[in-house]
Amino acid sequence: MVDADNYSSAWDLAALTRVAMREARFRQIVRTKIVHVSWAAPTYSKIYVNNNLLLRTYRGATGVKTGYTHASGWCLVSSATRGKVSLIAVVLDSGDMYHDTEKLLNLGFSALS
Repeated sequence: MVDADNYSSAWDLAALTRVAMREARFRQIVRTKIVHVSWAAPTYSKIYVNNNLLLRTYRGATGVKTGYTHASGWCLVSSATRGKVSLIAVVLDSGDMYHDTEKLLNLGFSALS
């Protein structure tokens, strides 16, 4: 079932992220790059890899979530902290979500330093 009236704007996603990042457990989960989870037989274990490449390439990156839908294209909700400044950036339907996000975060950090 598809609800054509169910959507989120970049502002909605940023607002939700701002509230979620207040929770230590959420912050810990979204900044985790890789986790090994034990399972029962026959699987025994699984490895989960966070697809947010900014966690490995952007100084101060702290999360949050990559995504894709047909309606919104490639999306990235990201966060980063440098010193006492924490920022959230949201890109939707991006041809290069990592580069676009880096530009937004760099702009934010340069404006606030």
